[in-house]
Amino acid sequence: MIFQSAYLIGNIGDSRAYLLRDHQFTQVTEDHSLVNELVKRGELSKQAAKVHPQKNVITRSLGIDKQVTIDLRYLKLAANDQILLCSDGLTNMVSDDQIQAVLETEQSLLAKCDQLIALANEAGGLDNITVVIIDNGSEGAD
Repeated sequence: MIFQSAYLIGNIGDSRAYLLRDHQFTQVTEDHSLVNELVKRGELSKQAAKVHPQKNVITRSLGIDKQVTIDLRYLKLAANDQILLCSDGLTNMVSDDQIQAVLETEQSLLAKCDQLIALANEAGGLDNITVVIIDNGSEGAD
């Protein structure tokens, strides 16, 4: 949900939300996956997690249990923030640096989404690719 001066993100599974603010690109959600649990416990490096054979094993998702815990994150909006909501079909194929570079271009939001999807497909497109960008303040954003 987006409010006038803040946003609330709920997540479950391994789709992600990122924030681009003042040239700082930050993941604001946490993956609910086996590999992420290993990284948090120090048993696996972030580099090794990217290629781990069980990186898509989800520890929390909708539809399996009758009750599920959803992580909620409430953050204040700042001028010119960009929020990226995306599936792992993007983040498994395109690096954070590449994503940030696209977000920092002057093209329309639709063109940025199209470019990110194209980059993921060019890298192999091994999964579904979902991309949504919310822009708080760019003139002419669509």
